[in-house]
Formats: sequence, C-alpha cells, structure tokens
Amino acid sequence: MKTRLIALLLPAVLSATNLAMAQSPSAPYPGVVTGSNVYVRSGPNMGSYPVTKLGESDQVTVVERLSDEWLAIQPVRGCYGVISAQYVQPDAAGKIGTILGNGVLVRAAGELRTRNFDNPLGKRNRGDRVRLIGRVVGTDGKIEWYVIKPPEDMRFYISARFVRSAEEPAETEEESPAAARTPAAPSEAPAAMAAPVSQELEALRAIRALEKELVTESNKPVEQRNFADILSRAEKIRLPENSRFAPIHKSLMQYIREEVALVENTRQTERQVEAVLRQAAEKRDQAIKTTAPTESPKTSDPNRLFDLEGVLSVSALYTLADPNQPRRYVVRTPDTKAIVGYVQSSKGKVRLEDFVGKSVGIRGKITYDGSISMKILEADSVTSLAQMTEKVPAERLAAERQAKPVEPEPTEPLVEEPKPTEPEPTEP
Repeated sequence: MKTRLIALLLPAVLSATNLAMAQSPSAPYPGVVTGSNVYVRSGPNMGSYPVTKLGESDQVTVVERLSDEWLAIQPVRGCYGVISAQYVQPDAAGKIGTILGNGVLVRAAGELRTRNFDNPLGKRNRGDRVRLIGRVVGTDGKIEWYVIKPPEDMRFYISARFVRSAEEPAETEEESPAAARTPAAPSEAPAAMAAPVSQELEALRAIRALEKELVTESNKPVEQRNFADILSRAEKIRLPENSRFAPIHKSLMQYIREEVALVENTRQTERQVEAVLRQAAEKRDQAIKTTAPTESPKTSDPNRLFDLEGVLSVSALYTLADPNQPRRYVVRTPDTKAIVGYVQSSKGKVRLEDFVGKSVGIRGKITYDGSISMKILEADSVTSLAQMTEKVPAERLAAERQAKPVEPEPTEPLVEEPKPTEPEPTEP
C-alpha cells in the first residue's frame, strides 16, 4: 500500500517541478546576491527549511544550476552540518571528531535551524574526521548532535532569481534609466508573499501527516478501517491558487476516495453473502417449524467442550439492520471462512469485541430470534483456542473418573475366635 501511495504521488511532484534549464555560465562560478534577506535553504524547493539568509551584494560560489529557479552553492556563513552524537568520537580538545560508522548522515543546520534536522547534506564513513564547532544538548542534558563545519563538497541551495554571475556587470542608473522607475526585485519571501508561502507549508505538513495515517489505517482489518475521517480532513486542506503542491493534494484525495470505495465494496459484499445465508437459514427453519413450531431456549450440551468454534468477526448485516439490537458477531471456519453461527452478549457477560479476529471457543445458551428466523448463541464464556493447553483433557478425564461407580473393596469373612478353656480340677 505504501508503495502504491508513493507511485500515485510521485508523478504529481515531478509535474510540479520545472526542469527547463536556462543558459548560465559554466559552473563553478562566483555569484552575487541581488536581493535582501534571501534565504539559503536545505533543499532546492520552497518546502525545504531555510538555514540562513544573505543580503544584497553577498558573495556565493555557484557549483550547479539545477533549474531556472534553483542554484546549488557551496556552504556560506551561517550554514552548518550536524551529525548524531552516537556516531562521533571527539578528541580530547573537543575540536576534531572521528566518524564511527559507515554511511553516517550529515544533516543541514544553520542560524535559522537549530532543532529538528531532517534534510541530509551527504554522508561520511568510518574514520573520516570532521571539525566540531558546537553541540546540541537534549532536555535530559545529554549531547544529541555535534555541530560541524560543513565540508565544501556539500551543497546548500538558493533561488536563482536573486543571484547573478559576478562576471555580469551590475545595472546602473546610467545604463538602465528604467531602473529608477522600476522597483527593485523582491526578495524570496517579501511581506506580500509571506502568507501564501506559510499557507503552502502548513498544507504540505497536513498532507504528509495524512499520508502516515493512511498507512496505519490500511494495516487494520477491513471492518475496522475508517477512511471517512481522513477524507474529511483532506478536503479541508486549502492551498493558494496555482500552488505547486496542488497536484500532490489532488492525488492524495483521489487515493483516499479509492480506499473509501474499496472498503465500502468489501462490506457490501459481506452483507450480500450474509443475506444469502440468511435466506437459506430461513428456508431451513421454515421446514423445521412444520414439525416443531416453537423452539424454546436450551442449555449447552455438557458433553461438548464448546457450542461454537471458529474465528470471530463483526456481522455487518445484523449490526446495521437494527441499531437497537445488541451487536451480533459471526463465527467462521478458519480455513474456508464458512459461517458456523452467530453469537451475541446482550447481558454483557463477555466482551466479544476483545476477541475479533481470533480463533475462539464459545459456550452459552442457544435462543431463537423469530424476527430474523435465526438461532443465536447467547455467550456465557469465550476461550481463546490459541492459549489452550492440555489442561482441559485432564479435567475431563478427572470428571469421567468421578462419574464411574466405585466398587466396594473386598473384605475377608469374619472368623469367630475360639474362647480359651480352663483346665478341669483333679482330685488329689
């Protein structure tokens, strides 16, 4: 599902990116900033967080022109890198750090970004040495990140609209009389654009959060999925007109609607299957009524371990048919998914919802619901078959032994002991 989601969103992202390359000097070349408060960012797009900002006439070294909108530049003042503290071994002076693993990420940081470092600048491997210029301490007082001077092979990004080649002569009032009448080029985010840009970023964060919720919701059983709430929140996301994130939002909405339809179709199919089984049961019970018009409740067979055995799931048909009735569940065979019977707990003796999706054995009283012509098991106890041990057969064996009549032990016949005789007196 996650792969499918990425596949849906990726074309929208690519279509929103302008890759038309403009003519530019051969890189690398020196550049001059032409605006004020121009952001240097951690990635070549407006969604990447800024790390610092430059003023008019500041110098940069352009290493690549990525598009008509973005330039990759070498690190400038105010740009830093951070590495997770668990992968850095500082020396005794705390000035040089040695990397302790391979493929360790160096993430973008700077004067404007001192927490939540997401965007990577590059990687370093075991044994590489970096210059330590600071550290970031967590709320527990432990060092979480080491701040390093970013190596020159790592790149930051700036808007191409506010950088010209140092080899190009700057326009002067004499060379361009119209310059006196034309307002200066705006910086990357002037006050008039601040609100739309902020709105775009908030919308993008909301879209990313909904994508994570989609993955979590799709991992649940079908009867427990709820995409309607996600769809409702996605419809409330508002983007500025002609926003570059509009294709992403559109693809997300389409995907959620497809998932809502899929869940509804699955539940509809289940209701249809249960309706067919219900009709068959009605015909069977109608035939039974001709010989036994009334069926009174009966107790469980004491010789059987359980009255119903199988996998418990929610019955979509009887739950939705009458909300005033207790919630009913269906028991199916684990292999063929055939319906074994229906069960409810109207008196709340057991919490059947705790056993949904599990293989169980249920004991209770069988009742007859004339309104739907179906037998329903009123549950008294539920046992998880996966947790059963050999204890049950042992108890049954003990019960069988108790039930057998006990024969009396044979006794020896009583023999009357002879009485002692006194000797007769003799005459002298």
